[in-house]
Amino acid sequence: MVSLLRVEVHDSQVRAALSKMSPEIEAAVARRMPRFLVRLQEYIKVQKLSGQVLNRRTSKLSDSIQWQMEVQTGTRIVGRVMTGKEAPYGVTHEFGGAITVPAHTRMMVQAWGRPITPQMVSVRSYVANYPERSFMRTALHEKQDDFRNTIVGSIKFVNKHAAA
Repeated sequence: MVSLLRVEVHDSQVRAALSKMSPEIEAAVARRMPRFLVRLQEYIKVQKLSGQVLNRRTSKLSDSIQWQMEVQTGTRIVGRVMTGKEAPYGVTHEFGGAITVPAHTRMMVQAWGRPITPQMVSVRSYVANYPERSFMRTALHEKQDDFRNTIVGSIKFVNKHAAA
């Protein structure tokens, strides 16, 4: 799998709360994080890959978007949204870049917009340049309040139940 997103928390209040994370808060965050990751995954598929940033042609990229969570008790909780091996070009769309297309043959069925008798033609190797079309980083940026609410909500939940 090609991991495209890594969430780092820069909000000072959230970082301070996480640094004092009790096992109860850690467990609450671990319970709520999958909901956030699923919402982020769906937002990317429904909004970003359906016309907002990229247009869906085959659904291959959209179908490859997955989430994964890993809890390392006492140290960190890692949530990832990534593309699978089925769509390695997702990284090129996200960050931009150049791809060398090797020489190949193809069936030519039209010339200058007009149909012709189909014939095989050779295509020379060339470099295709793709601009950055961020669909994952922009989605995370747009959902940062939702992420913050997930963390803060977990802390408030634990504090509320600890006081009771």
